[in-house]
Amino acid sequence: MDTQERIKDRILRRAAYTWGYTDSELETSFDPIVSLLLEACASELEKISAELNNSRSRIIERLLEIMSPEDKTGIIPARSILHLNPVENNFKVSLKHQFLCKKTIQNIYDPLAPKIKNIYFGPTLPFILTQATLGYIAFSNTMYSLQRLIHKDQIAKSKEYLKPGTFWLGIRCPEGISKIEKLMFFTDIRNISQREVFYNYLKQTKFYIKDKEIPFQEGYNVPNFSIDIDSIINKNYNKINQIYTDINDYYFDKFFHFTEDIEITDDIFEIPEELTQHFNLDNTKINELENVLWIKAQFPEVVINDILENVMFYINSIPVINKQLLYKTESIDSYINYIPLSTEDIFLDLESITDSRGYQYHIKKFSEGNLDIGDATLRHTGVVRFDERNASELIQYLIELLKDESASFSVIGGDFIDGTIREVNQLIATLEQHIKEKKFIKTSFPYVIIRPKDASLKTDNDTFMVGYWVTSGEDANDLKIGTKLEGINTNDFDQNTIMLINTSVGGKSRSSTQEKIVSYREALQTRGRVVTFADIKTFCLNHFKFTISHIEIKKGTKVDSSTNKGFVRTIDIILEKNKNVEYEVSEFEWKYLCDNLLYKLDKVSSNVYPYRLIIK
Repeated sequence: MDTQERIKDRILRRAAYTWGYTDSELETSFDPIVSLLLEACASELEKISAELNNSRSRIIERLLEIMSPEDKTGIIPARSILHLNPVENNFKVSLKHQFLCKKTIQNIYDPLAPKIKNIYFGPTLPFILTQATLGYIAFSNTMYSLQRLIHKDQIAKSKEYLKPGTFWLGIRCPEGISKIEKLMFFTDIRNISQREVFYNYLKQTKFYIKDKEIPFQEGYNVPNFSIDIDSIINKNYNKINQIYTDINDYYFDKFFHFTEDIEITDDIFEIPEELTQHFNLDNTKINELENVLWIKAQFPEVVINDILENVMFYINSIPVINKQLLYKTESIDSYINYIPLSTEDIFLDLESITDSRGYQYHIKKFSEGNLDIGDATLRHTGVVRFDERNASELIQYLIELLKDESASFSVIGGDFIDGTIREVNQLIATLEQHIKEKKFIKTSFPYVIIRPKDASLKTDNDTFMVGYWVTSGEDANDLKIGTKLEGINTNDFDQNTIMLINTSVGGKSRSSTQEKIVSYREALQTRGRVVTFADIKTFCLNHFKFTISHIEIKKGTKVDSSTNKGFVRTIDIILEKNKNVEYEVSEFEWKYLCDNLLYKLDKVSSNVYPYRLIIK
């Protein structure tokens, strides 16, 4: 941006050239009044230049906001896997259950006073949980206790080995339960190189209870894709359901469940002879293993013991996302029928709108024209000033005005003006530092427009209660395995068992202008279809943004993980991580980006060959 001095210098040079003066005569050849007039002109031109730059930035930002797809530039909550034991058997989780943990965030402005932020998580489906717990596993020649959930503690070892591919699961059943409905397992393998082989053959595994085979299915013990008539009618503008579906699809192949209920009888707790013969359990250990239901998993022999060593099984574990449900109660009048939804976190989606008379309002997507009676809509823009300069810019403009028009305030006294301006400058500097410390971003707060029912009967005491979801964005990332959480306003779970068993990843705040440009370019070029190598490259660049410095797409081959195939053709995606500290991401976040890329490519691509990711 041109400064006042540079503008004045160019005007002087142009005037000197026009009137025939040399550069050496610039300072002495002009009358002081001419210099004063040129300085005033330069000052006004500087303001016009600044306003043009601001206008251009606002126009480009608004165009990108309109043209970029919301699913590519919008807010994404962090995701993880949460373990929790219910206090009732066969308990169905509610989507409104919330779990809280506190995260310490480094304060760069005051390292000795770190910030403590509340991070909330909630389920993505109404999963069915059981009071039973996974207490023991056995494979190869070793038996382990899972008393510490995320750690395996050896309790027995034999010189003899179990049959290859055999894996025993010991389910501890408390007294009083008669049935376990659709028992669901989450599987996690720590060795990335073995993941493809394990999940490929997990589908071919057979499960037995007392030599009776138990049928199972991949996925969750509740339907992932269900037609919700209420949502179609009342919530046809609902973003959070799309987020639920996306995250459930991402974790889908890591879960499986029994399709038949397990009836608990007295003879079902007998310890299998195969275990007693191999591990020579003494009487003490047999007594410790009372009320344990043993499930035998027989993997294909390709799944060797080295793979099983890196596998962890969990029950009562569910996908969760970073979300918090807030409620705001407010009254509206006949002329101003909107309610702002201000929050310290990032707005995610609406949940419900009701009034004090008990009416439920239909949430509609905004369109031109009047709302129908009993409808409500969500908007992000519209109730703003015509002049969109923020408070800091307006105050700065006022200071410049005081400086330029100081003669007008001479009756007050120059010293007073100078002192006041100095104080205002100090306050602005303090305010700017506070804004940076609080990570405040100028944005338009969302608000709800409501068309009340029975407007003729409305009184001043009538109120509206709006429920809405918020998220913490990137602040919810990198919560480690074993992080403890607590249930909020609920006694449905054993508080000591609520913990993360996966590092939280994937949280993203609203995209920057540069990221929006990349997203718009990808949407414009691919139009939602990934066919050619150029489409794949553009898709990957948009996915990884600035975390990669180079990408190459080419054809390749690999050895297939199945036993009935040899070499298969692949499409190789060769990436080089960006070593710039500014764009560096954690190891868990990078692993998530790679996994999520392959999941998204399989979903949108029309190529028949599998993708292979190669990191340089």
